[in-house]
Amino acid sequence: MYLPALYEKPKVIFEVGAHAGDPELIDYCQRTGARLYMFEPLPARYQELVTKTSHIPSIQVFPLAVSNYDGHAQFNVANFDDCSSLLAFDEKVNDTWVFKWHPIDRFEMVKQIEVEVTRLDTFMEKYGIEQVDLIEIDTQGQDLRVVESLGDKIKQVKKIQLEVNVFHAPLYTNSCGKQEVLDYFAQQGYEPHVSWRQTMNREENITFRNKRFYPNPLQNVGLSLLEQATQKGYYTSARFLIISKRVSSILIHKMIQSGKKTEGEKV
Repeated sequence: MYLPALYEKPKVIFEVGAHAGDPELIDYCQRTGARLYMFEPLPARYQELVTKTSHIPSIQVFPLAVSNYDGHAQFNVANFDDCSSLLAFDEKVNDTWVFKWHPIDRFEMVKQIEVEVTRLDTFMEKYGIEQVDLIEIDTQGQDLRVVESLGDKIKQVKKIQLEVNVFHAPLYTNSCGKQEVLDYFAQQGYEPHVSWRQTMNREENITFRNKRFYPNPLQNVGLSLLEQATQKGYYTSARFLIISKRVSSILIHKMIQSGKKTEGEKV
């Protein structure tokens, strides 16, 4: 989820694993004319994005998966398609991730499709993109592989946002852990900027800033605190709404079941 900073207006943005598209990001690009490149390998979701953004000339949508290689791959389509990934679900996922309050009652890959895969450095060379202000990544377990695909061009990116699993059990096989992500960014001259948790505190979104573009440590601390407070307020409200809807759904279900039981006793 992109919340534009008051002090900074990105002009070139990548959204990798766009799925249905970030509405705030689309709205921002429509208002400002910022260039947005969206990557989505699921055919139906790709078509939805094309339809949704066709009236915005600064937005382009590509039917591509992104990883640390160029070529083709089998893409795993999940029963809830926002969980689809180049990776497979962990074999124990339905024992470790499914529980009463989780909105998904079963994780399952229902089919595979062949998709084209690109590296981001290859894409930037092809389209003559010299610098990227923000990359927003949500590729279900392999976000770090997307970052690796930048190669040396990672030096030309100002901020990168990605998602990591912080739960004790993995959702996907061969997915990247938080420490691996932190170590990689540190080696590349980046540092954490802001972070927030989601999915019942099982996943964490982290935005990293490139110290080449942000050399003032004191200013960086102040801006991080400001943005962190903004993100926390937004996601606390969103989390409350999700939990409220879930509780309401459970209560309604119990009332219906109780009503059916009472009718049965009368008969």
